[in-house]
Amino acid sequence: MTRQEAFEVIYAKQREVPAKSLVQYRHKSKDGYNLPQISSHYRTYCETLDSIVVDLTMLNVQYASFNNVYCYGVVDIHKRINAAGVKVKS
Repeated sequence: MTRQEAFEVIYAKQREVPAKSLVQYRHKSKDGYNLPQISSHYRTYCETLDSIVVDLTMLNVQYASFNNVYCYGVVDIHKRINAAGVKVKS
């Protein structure tokens, strides 16, 4: 799910409308929306996600001894956090 699709699910749920109904307001050539209200909410949503950074440096230090198991877990954690649109510091 893209960041825009995730936003649409949240925005639509708050307004009790189907998420698919927001597709018609998307810009054709870029990320964003034609309607000012939706566009404003989407920019705020993106700025909020961009401001979050999950710090996993302590996790690296604490679990360094479990190298094989931990490496798989960290890669999975990084993928899941990135998929949610959030930055990771490790």
